[in-house]
Amino acid sequence: MEKIIDFDGYNVAIIKQLFENGNCICNLQFRDENGALGKNDTDILFFGDVFCPFELTEEEIEELNPTYSEEL
Repeated sequence: MEKIIDFDGYNVAIIKQLFENGNCICNLQFRDENGALGKNDTDILFFGDVFCPFELTEEEIEELNPTYSEEL
């Protein structure tokens, strides 16, 4: 999932994994107005209870960590 951000020279966060405690692993990128990649860092850990450069809606959280019914 991608989120637009404004953080330390980056403008895109690609959320790779969201943990139950709110922490997440992301790739951070800077893309210019043409979409060309100018800067890229991978596997950056953000501690959700301390700082995260984006907010997630309940729907986005569900998309990243879907809950499954035990009924089959």
